[in-house]
Amino acid sequence: MRRADIVYALIVVWALAIGWSLWGAAAVEGPRNLDTGFKKLDVFFKGQLLAFGVALVTAAAGFAFAGAARRIRLIGLIPIGLTVLVLAGSTAAFLLFNEADPTPSTQTRMPTAPADGAVD
Repeated sequence: MRRADIVYALIVVWALAIGWSLWGAAAVEGPRNLDTGFKKLDVFFKGQLLAFGVALVTAAAGFAFAGAARRIRLIGLIPIGLTVLVLAGSTAAFLLFNEADPTPSTQTRMPTAPADGAVD
């Protein structure tokens, strides 16, 4: 197997990990509540971490071979860049387009005495 074939095979594995991450997050069923949302995020980010790990291995494979062509090295770096782009874009979209209202602040009050007759 040529070194370029190894890099290309790792890119296919990386693409499958990205696809699994997106499909797995979309496939989580349940009511629209906090638990389901956290489950979707959990599946999505676990898939992204897997894809990032594969991207690191792909980049290492591109640089590991002695005398590897510059093109193979650059192709090996593409998955890392795209994975970081997906993670950064997801985080930015969450922070910029979050529609949840902020929790209203409650003012602290001085404790009051119990009502007359409430305590014997």
